[in-house]
Amino acid sequence: MAPSERGNCFVLLLCLCSVVWTGQASQLPLRTFTTADGLPSNRVSRIVRDARGYLWFCTRDGLSRYDGYQFTNFGVEQGLPLGSTDLLPSQSGAYWVATSDGVARFDTTGRDPLFTVFRPEDPGARRITALADDGAGGLWCETMKGLYRLVPSGPASQQGVWTFVLVDIGLPNHFPDDHVVTALLRDRSGTIWAASYSGLYRSSVNGTWTRYTPAWVYRIYTFRACFWAGTATFGSVLGMACAVSPLTGASAPRWKVSIISRMAGTET
Repeated sequence: MAPSERGNCFVLLLCLCSVVWTGQASQLPLRTFTTADGLPSNRVSRIVRDARGYLWFCTRDGLSRYDGYQFTNFGVEQGLPLGSTDLLPSQSGAYWVATSDGVARFDTTGRDPLFTVFRPEDPGARRITALADDGAGGLWCETMKGLYRLVPSGPASQQGVWTFVLVDIGLPNHFPDDHVVTALLRDRSGTIWAASYSGLYRSSVNGTWTRYTPAWVYRIYTFRACFWAGTATFGSVLGMACAVSPLTGASAPRWKVSIISRMAGTET
Protein backbone atom coordinates (compact mmCIF):
# COMPACT_ATOMS: atom_id res chain seq x y z
CA MET A 1 0.00 0.00 0.00
CA ALA A 2 1.35 3.38 -0.96
CA PRO A 3 -1.02 6.15 0.12
CA SER A 4 -1.05 9.18 -2.17
CA GLU A 5 -0.57 12.46 -0.40
CA ARG A 6 -2.20 14.81 -2.90
CA GLY A 7 -3.31 17.17 -0.18
CA ASN A 8 -5.12 14.44 1.69
CA CYS A 9 -4.36 13.28 5.21
CA PHE A 10 -5.94 10.11 6.49
CA VAL A 11 -6.00 9.20 10.18
CA LEU A 12 -6.56 5.51 10.63
CA LEU A 13 -7.96 3.97 13.76
CA LEU A 14 -6.84 0.41 14.44
CA CYS A 15 -9.65 -2.02 15.13
CA LEU A 16 -9.19 -5.68 16.02
CA CYS A 17 -12.18 -8.00 15.79
CA SER A 18 -12.71 -11.55 17.03
CA VAL A 19 -15.54 -13.87 16.06
CA VAL A 20 -17.56 -15.55 18.79
CA TRP A 21 -20.10 -18.15 17.68
CA THR A 22 -23.34 -18.39 19.63
CA GLY A 23 -25.60 -21.01 18.11
CA GLN A 24 -26.34 -20.04 14.51
CA ALA A 25 -25.51 -16.37 14.99
CA SER A 26 -22.11 -14.69 15.23
CA GLN A 27 -21.08 -11.66 17.22
CA LEU A 28 -18.22 -9.33 16.37
CA PRO A 29 -16.89 -7.62 19.49
CA LEU A 30 -15.05 -4.49 18.50
CA ARG A 31 -12.20 -2.83 20.35
CA THR A 32 -10.30 0.25 19.26
CA PHE A 33 -6.61 0.65 20.05
CA THR A 34 -5.04 4.11 20.14
CA THR A 35 -2.01 5.82 21.65
CA ALA A 36 -3.77 5.55 24.99
CA ASP A 37 -3.26 1.77 24.76
CA GLY A 38 0.40 2.04 23.79
CA LEU A 39 0.48 2.64 20.03
CA PRO A 40 3.10 5.23 19.03
CA SER A 41 0.60 6.92 16.69
CA ASN A 42 -3.05 6.73 15.70
CA ARG A 43 -2.04 6.85 12.04
CA VAL A 44 -1.45 3.22 11.00
CA SER A 45 -0.15 2.52 7.48
CA ARG A 46 0.15 -1.26 7.51
CA ILE A 47 -0.58 -4.27 9.74
CA VAL A 48 1.55 -7.41 9.31
CA ARG A 49 1.24 -10.76 11.09
CA ASP A 50 4.49 -12.73 11.31
CA ALA A 51 5.08 -16.48 11.53
CA ARG A 52 5.18 -16.38 15.34
CA GLY A 53 1.75 -14.76 15.56
CA TYR A 54 2.88 -11.26 16.50
CA LEU A 55 1.05 -8.32 14.95
CA TRP A 56 3.27 -5.51 13.70
CA PHE A 57 1.90 -2.01 13.18
CA CYS A 58 3.64 0.47 10.91
CA THR A 59 2.79 3.96 12.08
CA ARG A 60 3.81 7.53 11.41
CA ASP A 61 5.85 7.67 14.63
CA GLY A 62 7.41 4.22 14.65
CA LEU A 63 6.96 0.46 14.57
CA SER A 64 4.90 -1.40 17.16
CA ARG A 65 4.65 -5.10 18.01
CA TYR A 66 1.53 -6.48 19.66
CA ASP A 67 1.65 -9.83 21.49
CA GLY A 68 -2.03 -9.96 22.41
CA TYR A 69 -1.49 -8.14 25.69
CA GLN A 70 0.68 -5.07 25.14
CA PHE A 71 2.50 -3.00 22.53
CA THR A 72 6.29 -2.83 22.27
CA ASN A 73 7.41 0.22 20.31
CA PHE A 74 10.50 0.98 18.25
CA GLY A 75 11.34 4.43 16.98
CA VAL A 76 13.95 7.12 16.60
CA GLU A 77 15.55 6.34 19.96
CA GLN A 78 16.34 2.82 18.72
CA GLY A 79 17.65 4.08 15.36
CA LEU A 80 14.51 3.62 13.25
CA PRO A 81 13.61 6.59 11.00
CA LEU A 82 10.13 8.08 11.28
CA GLY A 83 7.26 7.09 9.04
CA SER A 84 7.14 3.28 9.04
CA THR A 85 5.01 2.19 6.07
CA ASP A 86 5.64 -1.55 5.62
CA LEU A 87 7.32 -4.54 7.25
CA LEU A 88 8.64 -7.71 5.60
CA PRO A 89 9.94 -10.70 7.61
CA SER A 90 13.01 -12.35 6.06
CA GLN A 91 14.06 -16.00 6.02
CA SER A 92 17.04 -15.15 8.26
CA GLY A 93 14.70 -14.05 11.05
CA ALA A 94 15.36 -10.34 10.61
CA TYR A 95 12.71 -7.85 9.53
CA TRP A 96 12.89 -5.23 6.82
CA VAL A 97 11.06 -1.97 7.57
CA ALA A 98 10.09 0.60 4.94
CA THR A 99 10.28 4.16 6.26
CA SER A 100 10.14 7.75 5.06
CA ASP A 101 13.96 7.80 5.05
CA GLY A 102 15.11 4.50 3.59
CA VAL A 103 14.82 0.79 4.41
CA ALA A 104 15.83 -0.41 7.88
CA ARG A 105 17.02 -3.94 8.67
CA PHE A 106 15.70 -4.88 12.11
CA ASP A 107 17.97 -7.37 13.90
CA THR A 108 15.78 -9.09 16.49
CA THR A 109 18.72 -11.00 18.06
CA GLY A 110 19.57 -7.98 20.19
CA ARG A 111 22.77 -7.08 18.39
CA ASP A 112 23.90 -3.47 18.26
CA PRO A 113 22.77 -1.56 16.29
CA LEU A 114 19.20 -2.77 16.42
CA PHE A 115 18.40 -1.07 13.09
CA THR A 116 20.69 -0.68 10.08
CA VAL A 117 19.35 1.84 7.58
CA PHE A 118 19.96 1.73 3.80
CA ARG A 119 19.12 4.70 1.58
CA PRO A 120 19.04 5.23 -2.20
CA GLU A 121 21.41 7.88 -3.54
CA ASP A 122 18.46 9.88 -4.90
CA PRO A 123 16.97 11.80 -1.93
CA GLY A 124 13.59 11.79 -3.67
CA ALA A 125 13.50 7.98 -3.58
CA ARG A 126 14.19 7.62 0.13
CA ARG A 127 10.51 7.53 1.05
CA ILE A 128 9.89 3.78 0.74
CA THR A 129 6.20 2.90 0.74
CA ALA A 130 6.11 -0.90 0.28
CA LEU A 131 8.40 -3.95 0.14
CA ALA A 132 8.35 -7.33 -1.58
CA ASP A 133 10.73 -10.29 -1.48
CA ASP A 134 12.56 -10.76 -4.79
CA GLY A 135 13.12 -14.49 -4.20
CA ALA A 136 16.90 -14.13 -4.51
CA GLY A 137 17.83 -12.68 -1.14
CA GLY A 138 16.99 -9.08 -2.01
CA LEU A 139 14.01 -6.75 -1.90
CA TRP A 140 11.74 -4.88 -4.27
CA CYS A 141 11.15 -1.36 -2.97
CA GLU A 142 8.24 0.86 -3.92
CA THR A 143 9.23 4.53 -3.81
CA MET A 144 8.04 7.97 -4.82
CA LYS A 145 10.70 8.00 -7.57
CA GLY A 146 10.23 4.62 -9.23
CA LEU A 147 10.77 0.94 -8.49
CA TYR A 148 14.05 -0.13 -6.86
CA ARG A 149 15.72 -3.36 -5.86
CA LEU A 150 17.85 -3.60 -2.73
CA VAL A 151 20.39 -6.33 -3.43
CA PRO A 152 23.30 -7.81 -1.45
CA SER A 153 26.70 -6.88 -2.83
CA GLY A 154 28.66 -10.15 -2.79
CA PRO A 155 29.69 -12.15 0.30
CA ALA A 156 30.12 -8.96 2.31
CA SER A 157 26.33 -8.67 2.45
CA GLN A 158 26.49 -10.51 5.75
CA GLN A 159 28.19 -7.40 7.15
CA GLY A 160 25.50 -5.11 5.79
CA VAL A 161 26.72 -4.18 2.29
CA TRP A 162 23.60 -3.66 0.17
CA THR A 163 22.98 -1.62 -2.98
CA PHE A 164 19.88 0.12 -4.33
CA VAL A 165 19.31 -0.42 -8.06
CA LEU A 166 16.71 1.60 -9.98
CA VAL A 167 14.65 -0.69 -12.25
CA ASP A 168 13.33 0.73 -15.53
CA ILE A 169 9.78 -0.60 -15.90
CA GLY A 170 8.76 1.88 -18.60
CA LEU A 171 7.26 4.66 -16.50
CA PRO A 172 6.57 7.85 -18.48
CA ASN A 173 8.45 11.05 -17.76
CA HIS A 174 5.96 13.81 -18.53
CA PHE A 175 4.90 14.96 -15.06
CA PRO A 176 6.53 14.95 -11.58
CA ASP A 177 4.20 12.20 -10.32
CA ASP A 178 4.90 9.85 -13.24
CA HIS A 179 7.61 8.10 -11.23
CA VAL A 180 5.41 7.40 -8.19
CA VAL A 181 4.80 3.68 -7.63
CA THR A 182 1.50 3.24 -5.80
CA ALA A 183 1.30 -0.52 -5.16
CA LEU A 184 3.57 -3.56 -5.30
CA LEU A 185 2.81 -7.28 -5.36
CA ARG A 186 4.80 -10.50 -5.93
CA ASP A 187 2.63 -13.42 -7.04
CA ARG A 188 3.12 -17.13 -6.38
CA SER A 189 5.18 -17.59 -9.54
CA GLY A 190 7.59 -14.85 -8.49
CA THR A 191 6.25 -12.32 -10.98
CA ILE A 192 6.32 -8.72 -9.79
CA TRP A 193 3.35 -6.42 -10.41
CA ALA A 194 3.80 -2.68 -9.91
CA ALA A 195 1.08 -0.05 -10.04
CA SER A 196 1.48 3.63 -10.83
CA TYR A 197 -0.42 6.70 -12.03
CA SER A 198 0.17 5.47 -15.59
CA GLY A 199 -1.12 1.91 -15.21
CA LEU A 200 -0.32 -1.61 -14.06
CA TYR A 201 3.06 -3.12 -14.93
CA ARG A 202 4.07 -6.80 -14.99
CA SER A 203 7.61 -8.20 -15.03
CA SER A 204 8.75 -11.09 -17.24
CA VAL A 205 11.50 -13.67 -16.83
CA ASN A 206 13.71 -11.89 -19.38
CA GLY A 207 13.61 -8.64 -17.43
CA THR A 208 11.16 -6.75 -19.65
CA TRP A 209 7.94 -5.16 -18.41
CA THR A 210 4.45 -5.02 -19.89
CA ARG A 211 1.90 -2.32 -19.09
CA TYR A 212 -1.82 -3.03 -18.66
CA THR A 213 -4.57 -0.41 -18.17
CA PRO A 214 -3.57 3.21 -18.89
CA ALA A 215 -5.46 4.44 -15.82
CA TRP A 216 -4.15 5.51 -12.43
CA VAL A 217 -3.95 2.19 -10.55
CA TYR A 218 -4.12 2.67 -6.81
CA ARG A 219 -4.47 -0.87 -5.39
CA ILE A 220 -3.77 -4.38 -6.68
CA TYR A 221 -4.87 -7.72 -5.26
CA THR A 222 -4.65 -11.32 -6.42
CA PHE A 223 -7.71 -13.57 -6.25
CA ARG A 224 -8.55 -16.76 -8.18
CA ALA A 225 -5.74 -16.45 -10.75
CA CYS A 226 -6.75 -12.87 -11.55
CA PHE A 227 -5.16 -9.61 -10.54
CA TRP A 228 -7.67 -7.01 -9.49
CA ALA A 229 -6.68 -3.42 -10.03
CA GLY A 230 -8.57 -0.57 -8.43
CA THR A 231 -8.14 2.81 -10.06
CA ALA A 232 -8.85 6.28 -8.74
CA THR A 233 -10.77 9.16 -10.25
CA PHE A 234 -8.40 11.96 -11.16
CA GLY A 235 -8.97 14.56 -13.85
CA SER A 236 -10.37 12.85 -16.93
CA VAL A 237 -9.56 9.36 -15.63
CA LEU A 238 -12.61 7.58 -14.25
CA GLY A 239 -12.53 5.31 -11.23
CA MET A 240 -13.04 1.68 -12.14
CA ALA A 241 -12.28 -1.88 -11.17
CA CYS A 242 -10.59 -4.16 -13.65
CA ALA A 243 -9.32 -7.73 -13.69
CA VAL A 244 -6.14 -8.91 -15.39
CA SER A 245 -6.45 -12.64 -16.11
CA PRO A 246 -4.34 -15.21 -18.00
CA LEU A 247 -5.46 -16.29 -21.46
CA THR A 248 -5.97 -20.03 -21.69
CA GLY A 249 -4.35 -22.02 -24.48
CA ALA A 250 -1.62 -19.45 -25.14
CA SER A 251 1.85 -20.80 -25.90
CA ALA A 252 3.44 -17.94 -23.96
CA PRO A 253 2.10 -16.06 -20.92
CA ARG A 254 -0.54 -13.64 -22.22
CA TRP A 255 -3.04 -11.62 -20.26
CA LYS A 256 -6.25 -9.78 -20.94
CA VAL A 257 -7.80 -6.82 -19.14
CA SER A 258 -11.51 -6.78 -18.32
CA ILE A 259 -13.26 -3.63 -17.12
CA ILE A 260 -15.62 -4.70 -14.35
CA SER A 261 -17.32 -1.42 -13.49
CA ARG A 262 -17.07 2.33 -13.79
CA MET A 263 -18.10 4.84 -11.20
CA ALA A 264 -20.39 7.74 -11.93
CA GLY A 265 -18.97 10.06 -14.57
CA THR A 266 -18.71 10.64 -18.25
CA GLU A 267 -16.65 8.14 -20.23
CA THR A 268 -14.09 9.48 -22.64
